[in-house]
Amino acid sequence: MDIVNIPSKFGRDNNKPKKIVIHAIAEFIRIDKSASKWYADQGKNIPVGDYYAVDWLKMLGLSAHVFVTPSGLNIVTRSDMKQSFHAGVHNKDSLGIEFMVSGVHDYGSFLNAMKYEYLTSGQYFAGLAMVKHWMDRWNIDKENVYMHSELDSKKHDPDVGFINSDFLDEL
Repeated sequence: MDIVNIPSKFGRDNNKPKKIVIHAIAEFIRIDKSASKWYADQGKNIPVGDYYAVDWLKMLGLSAHVFVTPSGLNIVTRSDMKQSFHAGVHNKDSLGIEFMVSGVHDYGSFLNAMKYEYLTSGQYFAGLAMVKHWMDRWNIDKENVYMHSELDSKKHDPDVGFINSDFLDEL
């Protein structure tokens, strides 16, 4: 498993992992004028541009423990022992993994892309290895591995393109 560390300060200390939350995120997030204005209305200054997923979450003050790139590289941004800001009330006892959907996406194209199989083979196996590692290390059983959308009805990820039943069957 290829791993690189790009630390994020966004999270809290003292994580006691009891579950794993699987997410999807665009590899690059496109912010156009209308999205930039929407963020400005929310009190965040986000200029027009394309942002790498890891940097994007940092800009929003959010985090995940690991991002899995389309090439199969695992980017670790938070220690297992520290909370990350990835799943609301579940942050205090969970590990979050973000599977990147290849390419540059605005919100609409991202939602559409998640409807089709988007994991590369390398990404699938790198993410699977990370989740299995966490399950072994923290004694987490398969019933405590969740899709983000299962924990928050307003979320759509990782959606049907993740082929989650195959993934979960291999745990």
